[in-house]
Amino acid sequence: MNNEKLISSTPILDNQTCPKGILSAHQTAKGVYAKLVVIEGTIEFVWEDTNEKIVIDSSKPFIIESQRKHHLNLLWEVKFKVEFYSCK
Repeated sequence: MNNEKLISSTPILDNQTCPKGILSAHQTAKGVYAKLVVIEGTIEFVWEDTNEKIVIDSSKPFIIESQRKHHLNLLWEVKFKVEFYSCK
C-alpha cells in the first residue's frame, strides 16, 4: 500500500461487539484496502476464493486486498480493529 490515506476505522472490537457481517463472506469497496490490527489474542482469517486460512495475532497487522472476499473466525477471546485506506 503506497500513497494510502486512512478513511475510517472501526472501534476496538471483541467477541461480543464484533459485527456478524465480519464473520461471513464480505469484501471492501473498489479502491479500498483494509488493515486488520489484532490487539489481543488471535484471529483466523479466511480468503473465500482459495479457502486459505491465516492466523493473525498482535505481532503484525494484516493487509486485506481490495474487493477480495474473506471472513474472520474468532476462535478465542480477541480484541481487534479494522482500518480502511484509500489507495491511489
